Amino acid sequence: MTMKKTLFVFDIDGTITDSVTQHQSAFYESLEAFGIKTIDSNWGAYAHHTDSYIFKSNYEDYFGKQMRDVDLFQFESLILHHLSLKSSINEIRGASRFLELLSETGQAYCFATGSLKKPAINKLQQAKISINEGLLATANDNFSREDIVLNVIEKAKKLYQLDSFQKIVSFGDGIWDLKTAKNLNLSFVSIGNKSAHLLKEGADNHFNDFNTIQIDNFI
Repeated sequence: MTMKKTLFVFDIDGTITDSVTQHQSAFYESLEAFGIKTIDSNWGAYAHHTDSYIFKSNYEDYFGKQMRDVDLFQFESLILHHLSLKSSINEIRGASRFLELLSETGQAYCFATGSLKKPAINKLQQAKISINEGLLATANDNFSREDIVLNVIEKAKKLYQLDSFQKIVSFGDGIWDLKTAKNLNLSFVSIGNKSAHLLKEGADNHFNDFNTIQIDNFI
């Protein structure tokens, strides 16, 4: 098979869509609506920074029983509902055009998010960003971000009909995105005007948005 040089892996919230505030608010409200009244909102303290794992942890701590698939499905619907009550979601500047340029130049790219699938797609739709859902991995299938990223890399190999990539570059906005990239030995680019500090933590590069990123720097 032909091998492309680089696979671009994008987080969604705070990276492609300006949706962190709306997502966190909808997530917390959905926990309350599910009946969980004692919530640990120190999101960074969880072993895995994903919707499914944080819901599972709070559900099992509060109710004293194992989370079922149907519980996660109901919780996902609650998030979708509460998102609909929030302010509209826009793209991170230049994101849609950058993705278009990747497509136009024949580059391989995919999306890995700690969000559940239906809310993730809703946020992308609000931001007017169209994606191939076959190149999306979410917290529905995996609890850890590492497994989500590994999942989408395998999806990308199959969809692009490639055996491997010479280089994989992960784009994200949070320390958990950086830690995931480090754990998987991936290059990491931090995105957003609140993420420049990640350079000190080991990010390979930083951009406030996508308008100033040159694809040639990565291929």
